Amino acid sequence: MSVVIDVPRASALDSPGLGQDSTPVSQPDGLEPVIAAARAAGRRAGERLALTPLTPRQRAAVASVMGGDR
Repeated sequence: MSVVIDVPRASALDSPGLGQDSTPVSQPDGLEPVIAAARAAGRRAGERLALTPLTPRQRAAVASVMGGDR
């Protein structure tokens, strides 16, 4: 099943400098920089997704892909 979003969004590749933090990612104890960066990117994506209006069907598709129960 695929999720279709009606409003296309500009990606970070379309506009250099957008979506990129100017501050380096802080490293929690014991995490490699690439892991910390991936977690931070996932957190930002989750925050954007939480603000995106979805139909119940789209919400179920996202939850199944991300492993959520909602």
